[in-house]
Amino acid sequence: MDFDKIVQKMRKKWQKLWSLADIEEYGERGEVTVKKGSVYKLIHRLVSTGVLVSIRKGMYLWNIGEKLDPEDFYWPVLKKVIAENYLGQGIIIGAKALAFGLRDYSLPETISVAVPKESAKLALLGDYQLVTQAVKIGKKSLYSLIKKYATRMEIEGVQFMVTAPEHALLEALTTRPGVDINDTALIERWLRKNASSLREEVFAEFIPHRYISATNRLKYLATDIEIKPLYEMMVRLIDKQGKGCHLSRDFLLGKKYPRSRLKK
Repeated sequence: MDFDKIVQKMRKKWQKLWSLADIEEYGERGEVTVKKGSVYKLIHRLVSTGVLVSIRKGMYLWNIGEKLDPEDFYWPVLKKVIAENYLGQGIIIGAKALAFGLRDYSLPETISVAVPKESAKLALLGDYQLVTQAVKIGKKSLYSLIKKYATRMEIEGVQFMVTAPEHALLEALTTRPGVDINDTALIERWLRKNASSLREEVFAEFIPHRYISATNRLKYLATDIEIKPLYEMMVRLIDKQGKGCHLSRDFLLGKKYPRSRLKK
């Protein structure tokens, strides 16, 4: 089949966002005639003639004669990247999972996604980054536990798995490079609106694995914003699930004292 006929067939799909995998699959199903090994040549010609517009490696927009903003395709791109790089196994975690509960669907510079195995950071779209985490304790992956309580959520017409708010809070308050645990504005907003919906039994499953410091931070945050039931819940959880490991504010802030002071 010649190039023009391939373009006509692809146009009939009314598909704005195409990935390399889409075009490969389209050819394998016989909907367009593409010789094996010729997909890259076809894509090069589609881009060079302006039929497709490249927005990231392996991802293209169909040029329909109007100006398209790649940011409008952020969520579909994220969905495709998860599907094609992690076999669809990806769960949105951390602060952005909380933001959805506040109807905040703004585009995050960095979005965290839990996956079953370690993987590299990916450039998602322009300056937007996708950071994947194989959340685990030692060699044991917590992915199945995260998935157990995750829910399916539709964001601008695209469905994602999103972690439970209890886990999102703990992850948002866990120290790691690039995460500012002192910026609690979003967490406070979420708690003021939704604290009464938090489930102690869900916290109880996550806390023993790796979240003692995060639980202590949440305890002090509940005190600061005067949510007594949440404070009492965290105290119970630390006593029962955290082996009574109540950490001081200074310890959580990483303050160090001279040895002479520690001996007193």
